[in-house]
Amino acid sequence: MDISSLLTEDNLQDLMERYRSFGPLPGILLTFLKSFIPPLPTLVIVGVNAAVYGLWLGFFYSWLGLMLGCTATFL
Repeated sequence: MDISSLLTEDNLQDLMERYRSFGPLPGILLTFLKSFIPPLPTLVIVGVNAAVYGLWLGFFYSWLGLMLGCTATFL
């Protein structure tokens, strides 16, 4: 199974809906991992966060995860 076939928008949205009970943690964690794994599709992850959590909260969680990941990568 190819990893790129697992990272489709539908699969990511299904994953986020399944773990929505954890609150914003999955959305923040996905964008946090983006800092360590550059080939992850940033636009798809941010779009899925916006679709699952709402436009402003989704963008905020994406921004927060990216900032935390960039800081951790820098340190």
